[in-house]
Amino acid sequence: MMKPLPTTSTLFTGATVLTNRVAGTVERNVDVLIEEGVIARIGEGIVAADARVIDAQRAILAPGLVDTHMHAWQYPWRGAAQRKWGFDPYFALLQKMRHAYSPEDTRIAVSAASLALLRQGVTGIIDFVHGAHSTSDHVASVLAAHRATGLRAVVHPSTGATSDHTPTEIAEAQKRRFDDIDTLAAGIGPGDRVQVGLALMMPTPEVWEDVAAEIEFARDRGLRMTFHQNRPGDVTDMMRLGVVGSDIVAAHANSLADEEMRAMAECGMPVAFTPRTEVSDVRRTDVILRAFELGVTVGFGVDTPVYLPLDLRGELETAFNLMQLALGQRVRYAARVPLDVGLDPQRFGIDDIARAATVGGNRALGRGGAAGEVTVGAPADLVLYRPFDPDPALSDPAAFLVLGAGHASEVDTVMVDGDVVIEGGRFQGDLDVEELAARGAELRRRCLSTLGSSLDSLLPA
Repeated sequence: MMKPLPTTSTLFTGATVLTNRVAGTVERNVDVLIEEGVIARIGEGIVAADARVIDAQRAILAPGLVDTHMHAWQYPWRGAAQRKWGFDPYFALLQKMRHAYSPEDTRIAVSAASLALLRQGVTGIIDFVHGAHSTSDHVASVLAAHRATGLRAVVHPSTGATSDHTPTEIAEAQKRRFDDIDTLAAGIGPGDRVQVGLALMMPTPEVWEDVAAEIEFARDRGLRMTFHQNRPGDVTDMMRLGVVGSDIVAAHANSLADEEMRAMAECGMPVAFTPRTEVSDVRRTDVILRAFELGVTVGFGVDTPVYLPLDLRGELETAFNLMQLALGQRVRYAARVPLDVGLDPQRFGIDDIARAATVGGNRALGRGGAAGEVTVGAPADLVLYRPFDPDPALSDPAAFLVLGAGHASEVDTVMVDGDVVIEGGRFQGDLDVEELAARGAELRRRCLSTLGSSLDSLLPA
């Protein structure tokens, strides 16, 4: 568990604040006072005698990022498929590793990933547990790992069932997982930072009744859900069955039709885009721009450390570039070149992506209100960046967040629920970081040994 703060309040002084209250809103040279886990005051010359004071001059204070689609358990074999092209190489590795972890392996893997995310300015995560999940002890290890680092998380274990299983096998897998979740949820309060949800089966026509049963189970208990939306028509089927809702996050979602996104916008159903995964899997990416245009709640995720660094800001930059590309293609296809911004204005861009990464991400976590903003009364999930080159960064903090070359060493302070989790770039919790690194290195060696020849096709000749 996290160590308690030595004081009940923290004061950031002289900050440049990216508020994300409205896209592009910045306040300069202001103080921000945190009390009892929320933002209490914003202004100049704030005096708080008992507060811990953090000098934020020449630094950017921003809402913490939220990764809305992550498989944290895969962290030990990070980089194993950096050269992949298409989906099949990754899937071959996944199949070999699904049941190769013990619960303790899972705790080590997720703890290391959770720390890495915090060091990149991520304060919240939707963790999709679809591999090392053969027992309730594995899921309990994921929950314990995130609690130990202080990261905010909704952990979504899956049943492990697919359309390849028999109806009896699916029913048995669901009963086991439902029982596990009921047991684990009994020890979690509504205000706890780490929650449990449910990762739905891949919704193919053969198993829609089973998916509907999972949705019913989750909604009866007020649990959040997520699923891999890879097949065209998934959301149309959900609309037909009357099960779309704001408590389900659709991940990837490359194949969404406009009518589906209109329905998602109407009910508040979020989407989690993983832009660099979609590019390497050779899937459609213009859906990102269309989602913004149609009013869908958008979040972003890294997806997997197996072929991507845990750098959510890199996903934001890729999303921006893909949106620019999609807009540019429309102009070219309409033969309106050179660009006339009067005819073709840039309606969505950097500010919208920055806000989606914080406000949209928090909505995907099930947190409404002002979560993801820097405003009085908002939960204090905050990151203080000290840029290498502060002049351009301070002149446009949103562009720094989305387009800047993100590096963990620029992340000075990370706060979750008012708790200072990272300060001066160093983890502040009780977790033995050096021991975790050593055990993580050993687990990585075992993982790569297990993968063995499966890696050959992904390595240079």
